Order: sequence, then C-alpha cells, then structure tokens
Amino acid sequence: MIRFTDTLKTEVSQSLSVINAKGIDTLKKSEEITSLLRNAFNRLRDFIHEYQFKDEQEEIFFFKEVKPNLFCDLIYYRKVYNIEINRPAGGNVELKIYLENELSRIKDFFDRNRAFYRYFRSGETCNDKQYYLRDKTDNIFCQELFSFERDPKFSTCCDLKLAKIKANKQLESFLTKELADMNIRQVKEENSVLPKEKLTWTISKVFLIELIYALFLFGAFNHGKATLKEIISYFEEVFNIDLGANPSKAYAEMRGRKQRTTFLDKLRDILNQKMNEDDEK
Repeated sequence: MIRFTDTLKTEVSQSLSVINAKGIDTLKKSEEITSLLRNAFNRLRDFIHEYQFKDEQEEIFFFKEVKPNLFCDLIYYRKVYNIEINRPAGGNVELKIYLENELSRIKDFFDRNRAFYRYFRSGETCNDKQYYLRDKTDNIFCQELFSFERDPKFSTCCDLKLAKIKANKQLESFLTKELADMNIRQVKEENSVLPKEKLTWTISKVFLIELIYALFLFGAFNHGKATLKEIISYFEEVFNIDLGANPSKAYAEMRGRKQRTTFLDKLRDILNQKMNEDDEK
C-alpha cells in the first residue's frame, strides 16, 4: 500500500508544482487542482477496492492519515473554487460580508463537531478502532444523515469528518488572509494621494500590451507574484484605457510580427540616443 500511495503523492505533488508555476488566478488554479485531485482520489479508491489490508493498524493508518490528507485538499480546493466563482462583484463592504459569512460557516461546523475535533486535537488513539475501521456501524458518528450512502469499502465513520476538519482549517487560513489583504488594500487606497486627472495612454494599445507582457515575464510586480490579469487591470485603471477582453490575441499577433518587440526596441533606441546626446554636451 505504501508504495502505491507514496507514488501517488509524488505524482500529485509534481502536477501541483506545474499548476502553481503557471501564474494563473485563484479561480482557474483551484479549478485545475480540483480536477487533478479528483482523478487521484478515484485512483486511490480503485486501489483500495482491490487491496487487502495486512492488519487493523494498516487500515487505521490509511483511513486516519492517507485518505484524509488527500481528501482534505480536494475538499479545500473545491470550496475555494466555489468561493471565488460566487465572489460578489460589489465593493469592499459586500466582499467583507461575504468572506465573514464563509468564516461563520466554518465556525458552525467546528461547533457541531466539537467532540470529535477535541479528540483529533488531543492526539488520542483510544477510539481509533471505532473511528477508522470499516464496518463499525455501532458508533454514534455512523448515525449521521446519509452516512449509509458512503462506499463501505472506502469509508469509515470518521475519515470524511477528519478530512473536512483539515480542509476547513486550511479554508479558515485562506479566508482570514483574504480579509487581511482586503483591509490592507483599503487602507492604502484611503491613504494614497492620487492626481485629480489621470494620465491617458494615447498611443497604440498594442504597445502597452507589449510593455505589460515584458513587465509580467520579468516579475516586476509583487515579487513576481502578480498575475497577468491583475497587471492588465491595474494599467487600464492607471492609464485610463480599455485593453479589451482578450489581450492574449494581441500577444499572439506580436509573436507573428517580423519585428516582435517594436515598442520596446523603440524605447531602448530613444533612451540610448538621449544618453549619447547628454554625453556629448
């Protein structure tokens, strides 16, 4: 079992690294990771259907450690996706209420599962056989609604509950950070001194897109963590311009040009010319 699960973990970890390296926004990222983890989870279930545990300790280890650690990530990213897809389009007030309501749901979950959460936090093992072995239907947690619908070969009374606890702890951290970042942005906006009139970009939009792509690939903003979408939105706001719904189309056209970096090359030439003129004075 360990060989299979370790190999699966390694494959998942490598795939996660590829997705994280794309620099995509949270919504798209959570969607791709959810799909990845769902496929891995199905492979794990198929394996366990055919596997015979060596003893009770191995079975407990699987349903207490292996399955919940994979399943909690699947639950977490699926919840992040739902949060992002339903994120309100209004201002800070609406967003704050939305995020705080999500945090309140997590608190309600922990309140409802206080007894089991205490058992998990304490590190006790006295009830592990009841909680993490299959066919233990006499446990009070097995009387929960819909528990009878779970796959009996791939479920115990508490492995799903444990996965939800771990996922909600991750989600709590995510939402808390989102609220903190939102408050920081709000303070910065309130304290910033902006000019009464915006500077308007008055030359070709393609030139600005060329500049944005170069800055994005260089990692010029937020230590390279800013997404392309965030940078484009910022430039549109600052320079009072609409770059359209599909700037990537302009990038594709740039790639097809004989001189791909027309604007950047011109900027370099102008700056060098000015420096040379100043050197001659």
